[in-house]
Order: sequence, then structure tokens, then C-alpha cells
Amino acid sequence: MYQDAKHSSNSFDLIISYGVNTYRGIFRNYNEDRVAIIVNAKNPKKNNILNENIRWPNISYFGIFDGHAGNKCSEYLKNNLHNCIFNCNSFPNSPIKSIEKGFKICENNYIKSIHNKTHNEYYDYSGSCAIIILIIDEMCYIANLGDSRALYSYDTGSKFFQLSRDHKPNDPKEKKKNI
Repeated sequence: MYQDAKHSSNSFDLIISYGVNTYRGIFRNYNEDRVAIIVNAKNPKKNNILNENIRWPNISYFGIFDGHAGNKCSEYLKNNLHNCIFNCNSFPNSPIKSIEKGFKICENNYIKSIHNKTHNEYYDYSGSCAIIILIIDEMCYIANLGDSRALYSYDTGSKFFQLSRDHKPNDPKEKKKNI
């Protein structure tokens, strides 16, 4: 039921190694989850004259998209969310603002992409949780929408701590948000 994990033991500046794993569950013979890994991201705005004087930092991006009711949404996030973040006018100087804006832009674009205007209906009803880790130079930013989790290991993997908190509907903190 587990697929081969995606991993690397090559060193990428601050990142010594990484690993990602998803689980397809027991009810399907396919996996709805998707993973995006970009190390040493290039500047998508390099042709933009207004941004020539902004130093492009060392950037790595990791995303896990936990698909639900199909994989169209998780596949869309895998292929597009990083661009929605990187192409924000506020990126890379205001990463938190760019992440928030990038998530909203990507959601709106996805909804438009699955909407049939002629019949005013949607041709896909899949969804996805998302957790991303964005490392810019020596700062790490984590955004979690759902029940995925990120861990940080150290001391050659013998110790670790959880970087994110699962957003479960039965969690009292989550219930309080919906009141």
C-alpha cells in the first residue's frame, strides 16, 4: 500500500537530505496524493525589469497534497501552487503574504479550470489538503491546510520534532474556529 518514498541524500545548501512519503489507503488501488519538490528554485520573474535589482535568494519548496475524491485537485496544486506563490509581487520579500495570496490565487484558478460555463456546473469534485515548506535562505515557512504533517529530524535522524499541527475536524481548536 505504500508507494516508494521520494528522497535525496544529496546536500542542497542548508538541506542535507529530505524524504517524502504518501499512503494510498486500503479502499483504492490508486493514490490521490501528489508531491512537489523544488530545490534551488529559479526566479520566474527574471525577465521582469522591475525585479532586476532584487536578489533572488536560495529557495527550496516542498509540497504534499492529500487528494480527496479524486486526484485532479492535488495534481493541479502540485503543478501550480509554487508558481502562484513565486509570481506574487510580494515574493520573495514578504513570504507569508505571498503564501497566503498564492493559496487564494491557486484555489480560484482551479475552480475556474473545472467550471463548465455553458452548463454552469463543475466537472470535478475532488479536493485536497496541502502542506508546504518553503525555505528562503535560512528561514523556513510552513503552511498547512489539512491533516498532513511535517517533521524535522536531526542528530542523524535519531531525534525529530513535529513542525506542523494536523487540522482534524474533531480537534477542539478547529471546532472553536468554526463557531
